[in-house]
Amino acid sequence: MCKKNPNSVNLPLTPSPFPRFRGRWRKWTFVASLTTAVLTGCASHGTGAASPTDLDPKGVFSPAATASLSSAGADCAGVWTVLIHVFDGDDATAQAQRLLAIVQQQADLQQATIEQRRIGVAVTLGAFRSHDAKNAQRTLAMVRDVEMEGQRPFQNAILLPPPQTASLGAYPQWTLHNVREQAGPAAVVYTLQIAVYESNTPQEACAAAEQAVVALRKDGEEAYYHHGLGRSIVTEGVFSPSDFDLVTHKKSKALEALQQRHPYNLFNGRTRRVQGPDGQWREDPSALVVVP
Repeated sequence: MCKKNPNSVNLPLTPSPFPRFRGRWRKWTFVASLTTAVLTGCASHGTGAASPTDLDPKGVFSPAATASLSSAGADCAGVWTVLIHVFDGDDATAQAQRLLAIVQQQADLQQATIEQRRIGVAVTLGAFRSHDAKNAQRTLAMVRDVEMEGQRPFQNAILLPPPQTASLGAYPQWTLHNVREQAGPAAVVYTLQIAVYESNTPQEACAAAEQAVVALRKDGEEAYYHHGLGRSIVTEGVFSPSDFDLVTHKKSKALEALQQRHPYNLFNGRTRRVQGPDGQWREDPSALVVVP
């Protein structure tokens, strides 16, 4: 299950704790689906009934809906990992190697490694099936709690979604890959996550997400999908940092209007109730997430 915290989480830009490393900390969210830090809208207290917006009129995973399975790969792509730090620039690899030595030797995170990602050269730890897996959350908490010389240098660590080598599926023109390509590797670009599809047969989840996007596109909506390991997500729209203020949480009129049309983050075509940190149960709201 891909539960996520219905409360807002801010990831402020902070300077690197290591002055000699010139890599930039990034504001990366992307959950349940695309990451653990989500910027959510208001959710109503419901009963878990089907959302008025039916993203799967033929029935999720029914024979009719999945007669033509997605052309996405059988694994629908990749694993999540803890992002400790990311570097860019001409000497990014050298900086990452220096930090890796510190992480392994001084912080005693022996399994840490270096990955080449679109966002730069990343120092990472672990491989997890989903962002909300218990071992992923435990590892993230452990990294954030590392103390060195009286400081917690990795307190801004986040969970990084699978690399963009995922299968593009049956409609590559409607994947989030294209959004990132158009925006450029350094741009912070948001999209509104409105649905998650998960199945023990990954290609079923891929097919259901793709069909949802097809239906939304026919209605004139700017919908996209993203295939992850064992699950696929559906998102709407493309937004810039000017559409959401991380400090005040003020939203642009366009974003507010879209969240009013799609207030929930559907799970396999229906709303679901999730328990927040305050112990209250709410219908899982749609969430503004960062395009990876």
